[in-house]
Amino acid sequence: MRFRWPWWVFPALGSLALRAAGAVTLRPWHDEYFTVWVAQLSWQKLFSALRWDSGPPLFYVLTKLASWLGCPPLVAARALSVLAGVAATVLLGLAAQRLVSGAAGFWAAFLFAVHPLAVMWSSEARAYGLMSLAVAASLWALGELQVGTGRWVWLAVSLVLGLYTHGLGLVWLVAVWGFGLVTRQKPVLWAAGAATGCFLPWLPVMLQQPPEALAWMVSSHADVPLWARWLGPLRLLPPLAGWAYTLEAPFPFWPWQLLSGLLLLSVVMAARGWYGVLWAIPAGLLAVGWWLGLPVYYPGRGEAVVLAPFLVFVASGLKRWGRVLGILLVALGFGGSQALVVHYQRTPPRPEELMAQTLLQHSRSGVVVTTGWWWLSMRYHLPASWQVLHLPRAALQHPGWFVPGREKVTEEEKAEAWQKLVVAAEKGEGAGLLLTPGLPETAELRSWGQHFRWRVIRVPVAELWIPEQAP
Repeated sequence: MRFRWPWWVFPALGSLALRAAGAVTLRPWHDEYFTVWVAQLSWQKLFSALRWDSGPPLFYVLTKLASWLGCPPLVAARALSVLAGVAATVLLGLAAQRLVSGAAGFWAAFLFAVHPLAVMWSSEARAYGLMSLAVAASLWALGELQVGTGRWVWLAVSLVLGLYTHGLGLVWLVAVWGFGLVTRQKPVLWAAGAATGCFLPWLPVMLQQPPEALAWMVSSHADVPLWARWLGPLRLLPPLAGWAYTLEAPFPFWPWQLLSGLLLLSVVMAARGWYGVLWAIPAGLLAVGWWLGLPVYYPGRGEAVVLAPFLVFVASGLKRWGRVLGILLVALGFGGSQALVVHYQRTPPRPEELMAQTLLQHSRSGVVVTTGWWWLSMRYHLPASWQVLHLPRAALQHPGWFVPGREKVTEEEKAEAWQKLVVAAEKGEGAGLLLTPGLPETAELRSWGQHFRWRVIRVPVAELWIPEQAP
């Protein structure tokens, strides 16, 4: 008897290839430095640190557990995101198969496998790939309930996975509540209620997290043009879109973006099904919250709870001649993801990489004092033999975000930093000041560099003061 591979193997392999290529070519960046830092903390300090940040703990916990296998935390976190993205591809296909048809499962899986947004999420050491898995698992559980072969407990588990992965899990929970109410499915409501109860222990922690930890989402208004603000999450759902406004991604030629949007719109107009509620509710909530200036949406990130149910809805419209449009959408998505990987490969070294290399060329050990948001990057790129001090020290309670003037530098901190720089210089070790222009503490530390008669290397977002004999 001849063996036949399951149909979902092929979109899964495509998903794996694109996500693995992105994960091995993307240069580490600020938010990933935070993931690495948290994963290296003790369990008690890990949960204490998250009280100052904006996210639930599951992704960081899994990264810490995976790093126990011997791989660096960044590798562990990115591998987790890649595997989550591949699993989401398979589960989304199976969900569409149950909710719509066998053909719809094929199209949904391939559309998600090649979609550049989904590839981005799974290339990073962040929680969005795992969040997309939670959404896909929820859709699969809903599909099993619809055909009478599933139990509501699996939907509850999927919702809890999302709630403890990212704050967007709350938006997805509201969408499932809405779907259960609209369709009057009691098992769906039981699952949503159980998930809500399971999230209550984390709710007090979430409510005490400082609003400054979410300010980056509010500021995203200034990063996109006015017309794009009105479209909200809908703007980035086509396989080619203007990602570069807010994401590290190429900017596709606008006629290709227009073609991609028109093709998708024509398919959406032919789509049908109550499951459209599952993407319309989160898209609407995120858009309205964004327009009102609430910290609920960042373009390219909030779509993690919209894209999967949207593609299931799209797949329902790919019938007969619509399949030609499906092939075109898959081709555009694949081309966009390839362009994304090439963009990652061609990205030059980041400023923090170059500055860390400069310090290491001078000495394999030493002391560097940072201000602003540079502590995390230096702690990541410099070995443990380098002391990385930060002023003000209190800002290290939340190194993932920085608000100028929120904490003040004390005289004791300045005296300690000065003394350590002097001692390092006397021992012939490396020393440096990595300063963020425009801060009050930067002005005083700049005078230290002048006192030591160090030279300065300036980049648009930083000043690196190092001894004259350094490279």
